[in-house]
Amino acid sequence: MKSLLKSIMYSRRLENPIYSAEIEKRFNVNGSVVRDTIRELRREGFPIANSKKGYYLARDKDELADTIEDLKCRSMSMLVTIKALEQAFEVKEPVLF
Repeated sequence: MKSLLKSIMYSRRLENPIYSAEIEKRFNVNGSVVRDTIRELRREGFPIANSKKGYYLARDKDELADTIEDLKCRSMSMLVTIKALEQAFEVKEPVLF
């Protein structure tokens, strides 16, 4: 699937992104498979950006900026959740004064 998705992405730009649902339908897979594949391609350096209108191949850093910011915000949110979970069963010392 990865190589086929890669070839599809070459024709997708900011002006004509592709929805995850369309990818799911073409490959008969669910959304998590699409997300995992997109993540793999990004980690290989393939500049796949995303917007509310779908995925597309970024032409430059400016087109990737919103995607990068979104990923940073989500990672920070995950760190906050991890911290809360780690502290869930810690015994808290009572404060006397």
